[in-house]
Amino acid sequence: MTIKSADIDYDKYIFYNEFQRIQPSQSMVRPDLEMYWVTSIEPSQSSLIIKLIKQKFQYTTGQTKHLKRFKKKLDVEKHVILDVAICPTSDIDEDKLREILKEGLNVQNISLLKTEIPTNKPFDRELNMEWSKRYWPLVWKGNPMVQELHESFKLFSRDTTMKYLEEISDISEKSTKDVPVVTMFVDPRTDTVKSIQEDERCDEDPMKHSIMCCIDDIAKKELKRRQLVKDDKEINSYLCLNYDVYTTHEPCTMCAMALLHSRIGRLIYIEESPVTGAIGEKSGCRYMIHISCTLNWKYECFRYMGNALPKRRIDPLVQI
Repeated sequence: MTIKSADIDYDKYIFYNEFQRIQPSQSMVRPDLEMYWVTSIEPSQSSLIIKLIKQKFQYTTGQTKHLKRFKKKLDVEKHVILDVAICPTSDIDEDKLREILKEGLNVQNISLLKTEIPTNKPFDRELNMEWSKRYWPLVWKGNPMVQELHESFKLFSRDTTMKYLEEISDISEKSTKDVPVVTMFVDPRTDTVKSIQEDERCDEDPMKHSIMCCIDDIAKKELKRRQLVKDDKEINSYLCLNYDVYTTHEPCTMCAMALLHSRIGRLIYIEESPVTGAIGEKSGCRYMIHISCTLNWKYECFRYMGNALPKRRIDPLVQI
């Protein structure tokens, strides 16, 4: 796919001058630090430790592509020693790790330290150098956001996105609900609408936001399907896994977390919720839940910035 320079605004993360990818501005980026086990070895043991890491801690190789595995230093006698980042301290206790290293390196004396290491990538060379000096040596292969935007753009269809946004916008415009929020869940693999719901909150059930109604609707449909199908081989614990979600208004904290727990892939919304929203960099309490490093899932988010769709204004204090 050929990407035209006019299609992406790399400074503001905007596609086609209409869809802004919601992520922290580069000036707001701070290191997301995680405590790692670090051991010291002789340079001659480097191949052994790499082999051991691949065997015992293979899962860390993808997480640490932006890190240099070794950090050189000099001992008291000016001999070169290598510090090695092994794995997060939360993954294994010290005694067990010592036994693994003793067996793998065939040595008895193992030094282990805890070191804070950035799990995210800096966006410019100067910051990369600063973090490398302060925390741990990092690999610099250019701004990681450029590649990330390219990969996201390849999977982004303007026509499909506008089709679904126009549909929910039209329903919202005609809605007589007190809170005219409309949400649609779509399986992008088959381009199939799985649910489309309006806000149904009431005094008896104030949690019936449109996103929650969609999730509930999908769960009920799946339950009915499972009751009809015997020996089902298509059961998936996450019913909305990697779904695209289109909604007229930026979701509140409850709904943003529900989307995260549902393991959706992407969210696109039309109208900001500056007071109660949980996605935008300056919305609500500025949680940016969709990319929070303290949570165990992330999903992509876009805000529609064009003028082709009408926007229903809602009391800014209402939780969407």
